[in-house]
Amino acid sequence: MPVKAQENLPIFTDVLSEISSIEEGSGVQSVIILGDFNAQPDQLFFTELNTFCTDRSWVCADIEFLGIHSDTFTYFDTFHRRGSWLDHCIVSQAAWQSTVNIGISKDIFVSDHLPIFIECNLGAISPTAAIQNTSRSAVIWGERDEA
Repeated sequence: MPVKAQENLPIFTDVLSEISSIEEGSGVQSVIILGDFNAQPDQLFFTELNTFCTDRSWVCADIEFLGIHSDTFTYFDTFHRRGSWLDHCIVSQAAWQSTVNIGISKDIFVSDHLPIFIECNLGAISPTAAIQNTSRSAVIWGERDEA
């Protein structure tokens, strides 16, 4: 995601549009997206992310689960000595219904951001299409061109 500056807002909304297009074209109901959105609550990118979720009846699950007024942070700026909550987990309603836990791992250091995680009860997710009982033990080869 682009750095959180006003001039980058069109790039940010373009990325959200790409996410929306992928989701709409997939036919999948349970969608979970985690990552660095550079969207600090009470700032411009978070407002846009929250609008994106609201328009789709999605949930910014980490905010709902941990509370917007918690002392949560996913990034720590060592120069200014303060934390920011830039990473988020956004989910569809179907995925939200299966959510058991969401948190930030504060004891794992693999980048300048702390890992965000979600635990789901996969048994609570209803399949959206019947799966045909066909054998998947053999490869079906198609034709290939030279291109």
